[in-house]
Amino acid sequence: IGLVETGTEVQQQFAHVVVAARRTGMVVEGDAGTDDVDEGRAAMAAEAPVSLGAYISIAPSNIVTVSLGSTEMGQGILTGLSQLVAEELNLSWDQVRAEHAPPGPAYANPLFGWQLTGGSTSMMGWYGPLRKAAAIARDWLIAAANTQFGGTWSLASGGQLTNGSATCLFADVLQTAAGLTPPTNATLATTSNFIGKAKPRLDIPAKVDGSAIFGMDVRVPGMMHATVLHCPTLGGTVKSMPASKFGATLVNLGNAVGVVANDTWTAMKVANSLGTSVVWNLPANLNVIDSAKLLATAQTLAKSPTATTFVAETIGSPTPLTAARKIDVIYNLPFLAHACMEVLNCTASVTPTSCEIWVPTQGQQFIIPTAQAITGLSADQITVHTTFLGGGFGRKIEADYVAQAINISKAIGKPVKLTWSRKQDFQNDKYRPCSTMRVQAGLDANGGISGLIYRNVSPSISLQRGQVSSANPEDSGAVAGAINLPYAMAARRIEYVPLPTDIPL
Repeated sequence: IGLVETGTEVQQQFAHVVVAARRTGMVVEGDAGTDDVDEGRAAMAAEAPVSLGAYISIAPSNIVTVSLGSTEMGQGILTGLSQLVAEELNLSWDQVRAEHAPPGPAYANPLFGWQLTGGSTSMMGWYGPLRKAAAIARDWLIAAANTQFGGTWSLASGGQLTNGSATCLFADVLQTAAGLTPPTNATLATTSNFIGKAKPRLDIPAKVDGSAIFGMDVRVPGMMHATVLHCPTLGGTVKSMPASKFGATLVNLGNAVGVVANDTWTAMKVANSLGTSVVWNLPANLNVIDSAKLLATAQTLAKSPTATTFVAETIGSPTPLTAARKIDVIYNLPFLAHACMEVLNCTASVTPTSCEIWVPTQGQQFIIPTAQAITGLSADQITVHTTFLGGGFGRKIEADYVAQAINISKAIGKPVKLTWSRKQDFQNDKYRPCSTMRVQAGLDANGGISGLIYRNVSPSISLQRGQVSSANPEDSGAVAGAINLPYAMAARRIEYVPLPTDIPL
């Protein structure tokens, strides 16, 4: 028929057109002309993809797109989770696509009920639920084929269904499927074509050819460019500041000054030149916020029998230091910046009736509430686009940089791209806290652990984020990886001791 294009996707598109054309009486064999087929292809391409639940949609071209709540930040999770869907639907890998889902309850990690990416929990949380959703979609398509064509259809490979010698594409039964009530359950596949197998990553081609959109790649019409100058001390706030400097607009962000210009370089130059133009309210007792003093306090608390201790796990009554062979060691780690390759950035466009956000984020869960609080808009007036991330490491779960972009856009009445400088990124991180850990272990004659007492002394991550009160700073993150261990131990106790600080660090 004179097709110039080649490749599996075009072949699938054409196969779908042929099947659809035959059903509608279009002549595609013998003396059929190219124009007839082209018209059929154009008509089918104009149809929207059909969603089979929240996670899977199929286009008229028979391309299957998986919408995922987890964020791709280089760890390959869009590919890994898509492999689960490909397994249940017996797809060809070249017909699979993946995309970041919008914020919403359906995309919250089933493991803990929040839509955020962290703790290496994406595969752990989604392995069962996503496979089940794909298996339901498979049975849904089979039911649609049975209804549309009659007979008993079953799954074939490459996005096809079969009934004896007859075959059809998934795309051929989409409209029928859309009118059916989906199954409520389905049996998982027993094959292993994709699960546990290495597959080409779905995000790599776009990253190689430059078409991948990271946060810093976003461009929207009419946008301004901004950066920030934070208070030089954590916990400080703006006392006074000018409204503009060297032609750049300045915005009071509470703990920082937003600098708005026609380009990022100019904004950063102005920010670096502000100097004494901005006066800061500094937190009290700065002399005690000192790494050396904090370390000394932590060392004392690690050994103190009277420290305020939260016991995260206890089994038996461990007495490791009475063993013939024993270990009593203290380990220290400093405060650490996350140091993502891509600095914090966010693009926001706020109008009286809408707020649109483009952001490299691990924490979609928190963005819409943040935008609502700033703009006063309803959730359905706020749109969030998750971009690729140049690293995350937990830092981009936070919404502080998102709030800054929204506030600046609201203040100037224009779209704005906010980009932190590397210096601001390092100096104003939500730091991984310093930690002092005392490990006491007794060993039996075979080298096994007869008793263990593990104590972590560190600032509370939860308190840092305002998630608990200072009166109860127990922090599950401080003991993650130390509790519920699968190893054989006669007895153990896992403790957390908060390291007091005057400001959340």
